Amino acid sequence: MSYFVGQDAGNTTEKAIYHIDWCNMDCSLILPLMIGTSTKGLFKYEQRALLKSYSFNAGDKNSITPGWVNNIYESKDGKIWITTSGQGLSSGINEMNPQTGYIQSWPYKAILPAVDYVSGIMEINPDELMAIIQEVHQ
Repeated sequence: MSYFVGQDAGNTTEKAIYHIDWCNMDCSLILPLMIGTSTKGLFKYEQRALLKSYSFNAGDKNSITPGWVNNIYESKDGKIWITTSGQGLSSGINEMNPQTGYIQSWPYKAILPAVDYVSGIMEINPDELMAIIQEVHQ
């Protein structure tokens, strides 16, 4: 199974995903399908060919951090971990409860002030994630 990251080419239709890049991954643990995009946030496939969108909204504490979604990871307890990049220290790490849709967000500036990019995440112990990071160069 695969997931894709789409980049909006500036066309007028928000519902379209353009310039699709396919990436291989093990989706045996990730149900339902999650799709990270470069400009439209996170989409979650729901029944009947519906995609639920999760994107940044400054007025909503239950939204993901701004930027493009570059990592989606499901931990053994079923939580979905999402990282965003491209908005400097405002991007961040997000934890989603897939049953409720509730999202807890942590901007990099709040938890990792010298980091503006996470290139990978994985669970190393229950309740303990490891992140591969890139430090801010000033």
